[in-house]
Amino acid sequence: MKLPQIALLLAALLPPATAPANSLFDVKFRDGAIVSLRRDQRLGDLLVKYRLPGGPWQSVQTASLAAVGAGTSTTNDDGTLCQAVYQITNNAAATLLLQVVFSVHEQDIAWTLTLQNKTSVPLEIGDLAIPMTVGAAGGRRGATPGPVVLKHSFISGSDSYMFWMRSDLIGPYLMLTTDDQTRLEYWEPGGRGAGAGGGYRVFIHSAVA
Repeated sequence: MKLPQIALLLAALLPPATAPANSLFDVKFRDGAIVSLRRDQRLGDLLVKYRLPGGPWQSVQTASLAAVGAGTSTTNDDGTLCQAVYQITNNAAATLLLQVVFSVHEQDIAWTLTLQNKTSVPLEIGDLAIPMTVGAAGGRRGATPGPVVLKHSFISGSDSYMFWMRSDLIGPYLMLTTDDQTRLEYWEPGGRGAGAGGGYRVFIHSAVA
């Protein structure tokens, strides 16, 4: 059984990281100088709660799966298509397949999520949430004051949107909207950075939460 596709749209380009895989920073160089320096944070992970008939709720976070190598990801040669696949098992049996695809276009990135029931019985999705870590890192105490990333959002079904901007109003801005078949229905504080800069989760489905 394949659940309906879910699609989000990021209206900005996020360049791929060029720093070493174990670095906390995404660093870009040009002509012998640093032209971009930022702390590395993941955007594109999922939080899923599901259960099988008569069973308890099970929680899955793709960030945790990726950290232990329990998933596969591929990126095409020109960096315009990235796909990650996570196969969730229960008692060693395939239970749920999660697929995350980023497709980079000139003015936006299409972010598509697909969930597939790999069992022969009904599988219930209780929560489907996206941790939003953009701007979630708190400023270092004693650091020189400077612009911070501010989040603005409106979560109300198919009218939902959110965008991020620098506090000094200098662009460009990053906006996330939904496609015609995707709705956002709930949000809550949580995830990495919660309480230290505004980490939070947005829910496409929030029956348990």
